[in-house]
Amino acid sequence: TALHWALTQMTPGSMQVSPQNSNERIYNFFCLLLGMIVFSSIISSLSAKLNQHQRKEREKAQRLVEMRRFLRNKAVSSRTAVAVMKQAEESMTFSSAKPTVLRDLAGLSLLSQSMQKRLHYEL
Repeated sequence: TALHWALTQMTPGSMQVSPQNSNERIYNFFCLLLGMIVFSSIISSLSAKLNQHQRKEREKAQRLVEMRRFLRNKAVSSRTAVAVMKQAEESMTFSSAKPTVLRDLAGLSLLSQSMQKRLHYEL
């Protein structure tokens, strides 16, 4: 019964057993406090990871929009623009661990040398 009571103090389950003396009340308080700390830490970690992921996805989308706008404004042929966008998306997806260096146009540094030369030739 004591083990079952202790487990119900840290979970949403309940039991019709309550502390009867000071020692049991103190133990109950610490069990509830520990459960609250553990649960809130887990929720906090998950929330932080989700926010980080959303921020990275927003930055990626913004870079791609910026690159699309740049290619359209410079009248790059659709064949080259599609190839550039495809490679940029792949680079951003598979190399998200390395930091991106922002220059005049974020994302151009992710393209291969041959793709950069092809793009510069078109411009």
